[in-house]
Parts: sequence; structure tokens; C-alpha cells
Amino acid sequence: MFWIHHHSFLLQSRYRLRPKFHPDWEPTCKSEREMIFSEEILAHTVLVKDYSCQMTDIALQNPDIIDATCIQDGKLVALKRIVKTEFLFEVKLGTFFSSSPLSDNPRNHCVPISEVLRSPQDPDAQMIIMPRLREIRTPSFDTVGEFVEVFRQIFEDVEFMHEYFVVHKDISILNVMLEASKLYHKGFHPVFHSFNNKNTGFAMHITRIQCWPRHYIIDFGYSRRYDPNELPSDIILAAGDRSAPELKRLHADPSARLNPFSFDVYCIANIMRKDYRIEFYPPLQFLLPLVDDMTQDEPSLRPTISEAVARFVRL
Repeated sequence: MFWIHHHSFLLQSRYRLRPKFHPDWEPTCKSEREMIFSEEILAHTVLVKDYSCQMTDIALQNPDIIDATCIQDGKLVALKRIVKTEFLFEVKLGTFFSSSPLSDNPRNHCVPISEVLRSPQDPDAQMIIMPRLREIRTPSFDTVGEFVEVFRQIFEDVEFMHEYFVVHKDISILNVMLEASKLYHKGFHPVFHSFNNKNTGFAMHITRIQCWPRHYIIDFGYSRRYDPNELPSDIILAAGDRSAPELKRLHADPSARLNPFSFDVYCIANIMRKDYRIEFYPPLQFLLPLVDDMTQDEPSLRPTISEAVARFVRL
């Protein structure tokens, strides 16, 4: 309901939501079968309990994120609602990396934020405007080089962040996104990424090797910038990757403080190990020694991100 209540404000701010989020929108379906298979339901919900054509409370796939069109230039964008009291540094760090001169550095793969809007209804809510991205798992990789290029960019960006003493603390496959405008010349559906933007058929695309797309790290809700003169330590909470050994030790001692920089290193490698299972793909097994070192149980034995980048480049 947040987005429906902000429909007029967003229009005044030059961002147009899809018709479904207009306050006066009504479903166009005429039967239960139409509703079950319609874009109006499937494209915006995770679970629908009532398949009738009545207006119901339905859950967005992620209620804090929505797609929109910039009226000024026609570009497709993503809007994210941020509750300031819950995520203290997300806007500050996101705009830090989105501002010149950092935004001009090709090593910077932090998602660019073009604008920050403040809710006229909720003083605790802000909305950041980002490019519309898609998850990195699709389209599938056709070559080893395509896979390596994705992680080259991830390694490069985390090294860039760490040089400014910023730790992400929530690196996971869900927080690495693909800028796919070159891959999908005719676009894709904002929620059903495998389909075209009208949800009438599959979205056509070229291969990654034909355009070498750019990838971005998103979601700075748990990120922090540390004092370079102090030994960094922190309590890591609510990270998407809960498999790190230090987090298991944290359960035994909730007051324990951890090195967040080595946690980032672990999370990058664990995407390759857990999500892509590279040990089962012989062409990718050359990465295993580096992945094993980056995921050692003892955080102090892991390489720094700069050491990991140097080894990655030599592979």
C-alpha cells in the first residue's frame, strides 16, 4: 500500500508506476482462471489467497522495491523504500559511492543512486532511485570467461569499497545484480525476468560475451564505514549468508565482535562455492584453492580482498 499511497507524489517527482499501483485501479479479469494466469496477479505477488476479481491485500515480491519509468527521459528505474531508523547508513553510503569522483571510477560497481526522495507522508521513509537491474543467475553462462568476468567485477568492487574502509556485510547472490540493457535490447518484464515486458512471451537476449555487461552490488542496509585508525570489529547481524564460521561462534557468545572485512571476503567466495557449486564443474575448479583460502574457518587466515584480487588476476 505504500506505493499506492505515494502514486501522486511519485508522478510529481517524474516517476510513473505501472497502472496496477494507481489508487483507482481495478482488475480487468472476468473469471477466476483469467485472474490466476493474469499478469495483474502473477507479476506482483508471492502468495495469493483469494483468486476472485475483488481487490485484496496481496504481497509484493519485495514490498520495499518497485519498478517505475522516469517520465523525463523514459528510462526504466527501480525505487527502494528505506526506513531511516532501521538502516542508518544505507542512503549515506549509497550516495557516497554514487557521487563524483568515486562514481567516475571504473572499479566502482556499487549500484548508482540517481536521486533520493523523502516521503511527504512518513518522515522516517526515504526512496532511492536506481537503474532497473536483474539477478545475475540469468541468462545462464555460456563460457568460463563470462563467469570469471562477473566475479572479477565483484572482487574489484569489494576491494574498492574496502579501500574507503566501507564493509558491505551482506554480500550474497541476491545482492549482486546485472545491468542487462545491452543483453536484452527489447527489455524484459520487471518481475518475470524470463518474459518480455508485456508478459506475452519469452524475452530475447544475446550472450554475455557479445556485450560484456556490467554488474553491481546492491543493498547497503547493513554496511558500515570504519575509522581507518582503529582495528575494525563489529557485530554482524542479519547477513544473507549465515554460514560463516564466525557467525556460528557468535551464537555461543552474542557479545563477540568480528572482523567485518574478512567476513566480506568469505561471502564473495561462498557465492562460488555454495550457489554455483564450482567443485562439480571441472572448467571452474581452478578457482577452488582461492575459494578454500577465502572461506577458512579462522578469519585471520583468510587473504585480504587485495590479496584475493591479486591471486584472482593471476589465475
